[in-house]
Amino acid sequence: MTIVICADKNGGILFNNRRQSRDSKLIEDLAAFAENGRIFTFPYSEKLFSQVSCNLQVCENYLEAAKDEDFCFAEREDIVHHLSRADRLVIYRWNKVYPADRFFAPEAHGFRLVGKTDFCGSSHDNIDREVYVK
Repeated sequence: MTIVICADKNGGILFNNRRQSRDSKLIEDLAAFAENGRIFTFPYSEKLFSQVSCNLQVCENYLEAAKDEDFCFAEREDIVHHLSRADRLVIYRWNKVYPADRFFAPEAHGFRLVGKTDFCGSSHDNIDREVYVK
């Protein structure tokens, strides 16, 4: 399973249980990166995918429902308990720092960076797609 999250420059992922950003180019990139594979997410995130064509699966327990070959786009859920099932982690990281009260550091969970691609987002001049493996 591939878990996908968004983070700011300092690894911040949430502020007051809300997303920090909603960049449409990021979602387009994820849909293309998934190559028609299934992308699971929580109902909170469903509206982000309204403008892209992808195999989106929306359910409350999406991190449990996803199979090994699936992608899970996580925003508010605690992914730490599901990292044992993940063989890959994708972090979309923007080059800004936002207020945050939840952070994530992939290296602290045994993941190592194996690839990085940058692109111009709709709300950020630079977004990096970082790919990590165990």
